[in-house]
Parts: sequence; C-alpha cells; structure tokens
Amino acid sequence: QGKNVRMLIAPQNRADSIAMAELCTAGEITPMIDREFSLSEVPDAMRYIAAGRAKGKVVITIV
Repeated sequence: QGKNVRMLIAPQNRADSIAMAELCTAGEITPMIDREFSLSEVPDAMRYIAAGRAKGKVVITIV
C-alpha cells in the first residue's frame, strides 16, 4: 500500500505546539522522521541538514 504524505507547517507558538503534540499523541498525525542521530553526532546531523538531504524531521537522541 502507498503512504499518504502531506506537508504541515505550523506557526511556532506555545498553544500551537501543544495542539500539535496532542494530535501526535492521539495518532491523528504522524511526524515523518528522516533520520536519527545520537547527541555525539550533532555535527554530522547539522551537515546532513545543511546538505539538503533531510526529507523529514532529523531527530537528536539524548540517552
């Protein structure tokens, strides 16, 4: 089956961020994760983004 992908750009304010988090938690929307990097790989993540290779969210994992 194909996937339905839509671009969503939200204003950056607290109320909208809370609403977006609630929609994600409820399963109404799913963020598109392109790639995950560890905290020690932040420079690599920045280069990945700057090169224009990211096609979704780039996540920094802090453990």
